[in-house]
Amino acid sequence: MEEIPSDYSAEKRCALVTGGNKGIGLEICRQLASNDHILVVLTARDEKKGIEAVESLKTSGLSNVVFHQLDVTDPSSIASLENFLKTHFKKLDILVNNAAEIGLTIEADAFRAFNGFINVSDENPDLIKGVLTQNYYKAEKCIEINYYGTKAVTEALLPFLQLSSSANIVNVSSIYGTLQFIHNDKVKEELNNVESLTEERLDELLQWFLEDFKENKLEANGWPIIVSAYKMSKIALNAYTRMLARKFPSMRINCVHPGYVKTDISCNTGFITAEEGAKGPVKVALLPDNGPSGQYFDQTELSTCAVVTGGNKGIGLEICRQLASNGILVILTARDEKRGIEAVQSLKATGLSDVVFHQLDVKDPSSIASFANFLKTDFKKLDILVNNAGEIGLTIEANAFKAVEGFVSVCDENPDLMKGIMEQNYDKAEKCIETNYYGTKAVTEALLPFLQLSNSANIVNVSSVYGTLQFIHSEKVKEELNNVESLTEEGLDKLLQRFLKDFKENKLEVNGWPILVSAYKMSKAAVNAYTRILARKFPNMRINSVHPGYVKTDITRGTGFLTVEEGAKGPVKVALLPKDGPSGQYFDQTELSNILNPVIVLKTQNIY
Repeated sequence: MEEIPSDYSAEKRCALVTGGNKGIGLEICRQLASNDHILVVLTARDEKKGIEAVESLKTSGLSNVVFHQLDVTDPSSIASLENFLKTHFKKLDILVNNAAEIGLTIEADAFRAFNGFINVSDENPDLIKGVLTQNYYKAEKCIEINYYGTKAVTEALLPFLQLSSSANIVNVSSIYGTLQFIHNDKVKEELNNVESLTEERLDELLQWFLEDFKENKLEANGWPIIVSAYKMSKIALNAYTRMLARKFPSMRINCVHPGYVKTDISCNTGFITAEEGAKGPVKVALLPDNGPSGQYFDQTELSTCAVVTGGNKGIGLEICRQLASNGILVILTARDEKRGIEAVQSLKATGLSDVVFHQLDVKDPSSIASFANFLKTDFKKLDILVNNAGEIGLTIEANAFKAVEGFVSVCDENPDLMKGIMEQNYDKAEKCIETNYYGTKAVTEALLPFLQLSNSANIVNVSSVYGTLQFIHSEKVKEELNNVESLTEEGLDKLLQRFLKDFKENKLEVNGWPILVSAYKMSKAAVNAYTRILARKFPNMRINSVHPGYVKTDITRGTGFLTVEEGAKGPVKVALLPKDGPSGQYFDQTELSNILNPVIVLKTQNIY
């Protein structure tokens, strides 16, 4: 232990970093100490290496760093650190739990030739024989350090953190700590359900894992097969982070995957430097009082967050499934709370843990405001918005509709064929416009502030080929809707009110509006126009509309050609467009299309 700098005062923040003598830990210390208002306590198990690390920082001009020995698995070492803090600092503002072990033996040259952890998968265990070697002793030690050591240090230092006016705990985790690496759905469900998971049950799960490790039952019981102990230690750490955040709501307690970093632990096979890897933990360590808590950061960013409206069934539910399968945190919304919760439970039962539910009625301003407040409190920002909620806007006699092959036979040129099969009325038309266009617009405008906080925002408006201008027979209306350079949202409102007035007065045909499925067609045409207006207004986002195809869902009474899995592919692809992807465009399923003249192939794919 070294002397405390003479200029240290209670006004300065105090940060403590475990495993700070090398790699990411040392760089975290460096970046924190570069802030003149922070004093860093660098800790390490090896006293000589720790002192040398502090001297190296001081040589570079960073004087506000001190050393104290700490072995996270030794109660007496932890107690000594407690006494040091109590004597010299009284309180602690930042705790970065970085100390960790990999939990196996690596044959370095073979590992580097194998291209490191990038090629390590439970699906190819035979490929790494002789490269990575696991044994029970190393597995137990890994769990002891990475999880139990972190927990012991955190619990010992919590009284000091509670004396801070702005406390942050950062648990350095790994992408290997995500639940995709567990193959036991029951265990996945338990670990994901932090509301009911306890620290005692987490202990039982880890002991079960170690017992199965010893008895060679990892694969049989669905545990990670390769890098097993490290994965389980980080999975447990992520769960503990979320439990602790619920227990101490006045603190920010988060976990961070620093990226695949060139360090000793990776045999220097990573893609990024220690300097780059430290940026995420440091950013999270410096979160403001209103910052997120109980979250998982991928380097410097919160894990990608997506909202899907109308997510409880059909295409919406499948979009949620596919996004969650891509490692995205999905907020599934639905008007009906019971059905929404059941939908989330169905996804979790398949092992998709990163899905949460929140009620949302896109036509109800108070429901939208409640949802926006939920995002502000729990997530701070939004990366993907999929506006999927929709109404068909008419009554369908299901059996007769199926007999005429559904929407394949719906055409403004043969309206008499649909008598007794589809019935339109003003109330349903108005509700359709209100949901499909005004609801989409209201939700989008409420969530735009959160999307603007993302460094890669995508808005996807699920549309229809029925939203293309070929179904409007008035050339003047077509021209208005197509000329987005001069079309305004106010102009779009006036146009829709003209349509509804003509609907009520039975003037659809005479004034060139769609005759059949009228409100649905106009609502989707308006959504397409709004998409293009919005894309011009927010050039830093990707804002597109997507026709998912003619899909077998409730809205088509099961008459489509595509499954929901196929139908969801387009919206999901567009939701995942990169920063340089197209915006203000119309996609026909997974492909860009001409919004004015889409290709219609009867009874194959792109029907209505």
